[in-house]
Amino acid sequence: MALGRRRTLNVDTYFVKFNPWHTAFMDTIHAAFPKVRCLFIYREPTEMLVSVVKTPAPIMSNIRGTPFAAVLSKLSVEQTQQVSYVEYFAKIYQNFMHAALHSTIPNLKYLNYSHLKAEDLPLILAQSFGYHPAFEELVLMQQQFDYYSKDDKKSIYFSCDKAAKHELITPEVQQAVKQCELDRLYAQLEQTATNLF
Repeated sequence: MALGRRRTLNVDTYFVKFNPWHTAFMDTIHAAFPKVRCLFIYREPTEMLVSVVKTPAPIMSNIRGTPFAAVLSKLSVEQTQQVSYVEYFAKIYQNFMHAALHSTIPNLKYLNYSHLKAEDLPLILAQSFGYHPAFEELVLMQQQFDYYSKDDKKSIYFSCDKAAKHELITPEVQQAVKQCELDRLYAQLEQTATNLF
């Protein structure tokens, strides 16, 4: 509780959002907190790759050529530097999706990013976490959807960039998606029994 951000004085519950690379260790993390409910949010593969090409993820970019990069990508340390940036991230996302599909977390819920909307928040919270916020708290939570998620100052309004991302899809991105079978893994995530939508 001491490290969380309290939006109101009576906060006694926190939602923890992990970075994507934590997916590789999700079962281990959950074993340390076995009573905590979990939700895995995933995104359409080409959109994921276009996002990292457009705005490189510093943590995962800077570790290329290290044992940690090899763990995340299941490539050799040398291969993490030899393959293209797009191939490197495609391999990482392949392993993240595989980890989520084969997780041993009981009753793990799945949510496509496209369904993460303010109007669906009550259902998402109830089905994923058994959480039913008071009306005032729900309104505060839903207001966050108006702003860019990485801007705590609320100075940048959120706008859906799905169409813009699809315009940036390159043949290299399409090839990486095909080579790593990301569309197949995405389809499996869509069909999981505990998918919310």
